Amino acid sequence: MRLKTKKFIAREFLILFSCGILGLLAFAGTYIYNLRIDSSVKELKASKASLEEKADGLERPFRNKVNAQKSFFLISERNRWHTENLHYTQLWKKLEKLKITDSLDYRWKNKFNAQFKEELRSDAGLANRDEFRTFLIENSLSSDEQKQWEQVESLRTKAKDDNIKAIETSFLKMKDNEQLGFGLKSFFWMFIIAFPLRYLFFAIMWSFKTLRSEE
Repeated sequence: MRLKTKKFIAREFLILFSCGILGLLAFAGTYIYNLRIDSSVKELKASKASLEEKADGLERPFRNKVNAQKSFFLISERNRWHTENLHYTQLWKKLEKLKITDSLDYRWKNKFNAQFKEELRSDAGLANRDEFRTFLIENSLSSDEQKQWEQVESLRTKAKDDNIKAIETSFLKMKDNEQLGFGLKSFFWMFIIAFPLRYLFFAIMWSFKTLRSEE
């Protein structure tokens, strides 16, 4: 075998070997990519947990009040005391107006029917007007508590956003078959560029050179 032929075979083998190495590097790169995805998900989950912990700490002093408001809201929905599509906080703001003695007295005598009063007694455990007023007073948030509650809601909204981002980010992680496929596709395209396209390029250059040469 002539030296020129040996050099040609050696060169082509090294090019093919380089394609294989690049394919393996691309495959290894998918593991680095997945590690970064895992790290991002871990950070988002840690952020979510931290925000929820802060929110729980702020809410703890008046949590019983909030739970009472939510419980009353569920009772009101079950008995259809209101027809509007309200959040429990919106309903409670309307109820807080009844803490004023004259307002509650008027509504108790003129607006609240017997069925409502009976459901209020049987389902909410509030037997009369005074118990209803006391319930509203004891479970309404003070101005400072209201400010803290707004912070709690803000923290929990951020925690929810982080949780959604963590879920969405986790879907970006490549599966085993996707990693293998990426490595094989990388090798395939490197092979196409290194051999057929390279030979095509050489053929085109040779054609131009031939056409320009003098007879």
